[in-house]
Amino acid sequence: MAIGPGTGTFFIADPAWIHENGKEERIPGVKSILVDTKGIKWVEFLENTWEKEDE
Repeated sequence: MAIGPGTGTFFIADPAWIHENGKEERIPGVKSILVDTKGIKWVEFLENTWEKEDE
C-alpha cells in the first residue's frame, strides 16, 4: 500500500465551520468527520479559540 500525498484520510474530531469573520459554528450532532485526502491541497491549523469562548 502506497502512503503519501493523495492517499489516506483525515479524522477530524469535534468539527466546526469557520466563517470569514472567524466565528466558529459547531455542527450539531456531529462528533467526528472522516475526509478522503484526494481532493485536499493544503491543511491550515488554527488557534484553538473555542475553549476560550467556553470559559
